[in-house]
Amino acid sequence: VPLRYAAYTLQADVAWDPFAHTATFTKNGVSAYVTMGSNLVRMSNGQNFNMDQIPVVRNRRLYVSISNIATMFGEKSGIYNDGQDNRIEWDANNRAVIVYVAK
Repeated sequence: VPLRYAAYTLQADVAWDPFAHTATFTKNGVSAYVTMGSNLVRMSNGQNFNMDQIPVVRNRRLYVSISNIATMFGEKSGIYNDGQDNRIEWDANNRAVIVYVAK
C-alpha cells in the first residue's frame, strides 16, 4: 500500500525526507525509518527490522508492505477466520487483505 496510507491505517504519523529518500513513521514515541530501495528499517529504540519486501516507487508514491510496518509497531497479522483477532488478515478464499482500522 502507499506509505502514507499504511501510516494512517496504523494511526502513526509519517514524514518524508526527499533528500535522504527516507520515510519516518512515529507511533507511541517510537520512530521507524524506512529508506527507499532498502529492506532494513532502523528503529529509534535501537532495534533494526528487516522487511521481507523492499519498498518500491510507482507513480511517484512509495509502496510498503503494511504487514511489515504493522509488525514494527507491535500489531499482529494473520489468517482471516482462524479464530484470532488480528489487525491485518489474509483472506485466501477471496485473495484479499483485510485491515481493521481503529477508530
